[in-house]
Amino acid sequence: MSTFVKPKRRDVCIASFFYLLNVFDMIATVYAINKGYAIEGNPLMRFLMDQGMWMFIAFKLVVVAGFAAFLLFLPISKSVNTVLLFLAGVYTMLGISHVLIYLGAYGR
Repeated sequence: MSTFVKPKRRDVCIASFFYLLNVFDMIATVYAINKGYAIEGNPLMRFLMDQGMWMFIAFKLVVVAGFAAFLLFLPISKSVNTVLLFLAGVYTMLGISHVLIYLGAYGR
């Protein structure tokens, strides 16, 4: 008997949105750090950046995708949906902060 279930379309959409926001966060973070007007606030991500930017990028692309996919196939869809919505909300706020940092750096 399998412990995985087929994810609902809604959950797939939310997980995809979460992943896209994560990719935007990664690109914006790398850009802001390379321009010198931001630092990484997450100690784990900062450690990965210290090992090489490719470690940070690989983690953000591969591990987060695996995490989102894993959450989709758990048999507790309603709880997973809540977690994914929360994470998408957090990354939406991070995305907004990146835009505000960018606008502030260019004086607009």
